[in-house]
Amino acid sequence: MTQQGKNAIEIIKAVREFEYFTTKQAQNITGIPYSTASYIISLMRKFSAVSVVGKSKGTLKYKISPDAVQIVKREFTEVFKPEPKKIDDEIVGRGMVYVEKANVQGMGSGFLKRMDSLLSEVRV
Repeated sequence: MTQQGKNAIEIIKAVREFEYFTTKQAQNITGIPYSTASYIISLMRKFSAVSVVGKSKGTLKYKISPDAVQIVKREFTEVFKPEPKKIDDEIVGRGMVYVEKANVQGMGSGFLKRMDSLLSEVRV
């Protein structure tokens, strides 16, 4: 059994007597870091060892299934790694825009454009 499986069994033992639990409660009781507990609970949810019973203020409430320990022992035989998040190329390309001249239609604030036009007479 992997370390993830051992952590999953530790979470199950810690929160089994609760009607429902959250990731934050599991983290506080077991001492496992929040990100690790969250990922392990999502894996247990994927394997049906944990089910979602509700949602409160954006936080999911989970319930342990009766045969959760057997499911964990059966499924956690290898180390699971989170999939890297894909970055959309369109979002990466956005940001600061470089232009040839300062007075481009639709760019900049009106106050600065007016100030620039007034100062252009002085620059000559």
